[in-house]
Amino acid sequence: MLKQDSITSEYPPSIDEYVSTNHPNTSILEVSKQDDGTFVAKLADGIELSFDSEGNLIDEEDTDDQNGDEENGEEDTDDQNGDEENCEEDTDDQNGDEENDEEDTVDQDGDEENSEEDTDDQDGDEENCEEDTDDQNGDEENDEEDTDEGESDSDENVREYPEVIDTYLANNHSNATIDSIKLDEHGSYIAVLNDEVEIEFNADGTFADYLD
Repeated sequence: MLKQDSITSEYPPSIDEYVSTNHPNTSILEVSKQDDGTFVAKLADGIELSFDSEGNLIDEEDTDDQNGDEENGEEDTDDQNGDEENCEEDTDDQNGDEENDEEDTVDQDGDEENSEEDTDDQDGDEENCEEDTDDQNGDEENDEEDTDEGESDSDENVREYPEVIDTYLANNHSNATIDSIKLDEHGSYIAVLNDEVEIEFNADGTFADYLD
């Protein structure tokens, strides 16, 4: 806006006519004459009207809207400052998340170490299990040796024996069958029948005696 010359009461009547026609709800507060001969009329509702030297409208400006824009600019600045503060808070949160990530990484490393210790313990248990298996195998071998010794001490079952034994049993025990025939340490045969009768035969297969 041009520099004001002075407030004047002498101005073209067309200015009053324009205000009464286009702004009937307000009134002129003052009219100032500028250095270039133009007039500026300030209205009660905050509007400024610029007229030429003959009273023709040049420009119309709402100073209240301008002030409102300045206030909005201040509010926008406050919002921007608030956004910056939120951004700083977000940065702090991000830093906190990074610290938590570091703690999680440390916990994960600790879990891996514990896992390695558990693996070592498992390996130790497997070694102990292998030793126990070896001991068990050794016990089984000893049991087999004991069984072999026991069998060698007792009478052995035989498949080959004199035919006269079958003849004797067929004639005297026709309703019974042979469960087993053993050869004792004296060279005699012991025939065990399914009716629990035990008969001793000599080495040549001849009958010797009934056993209790």
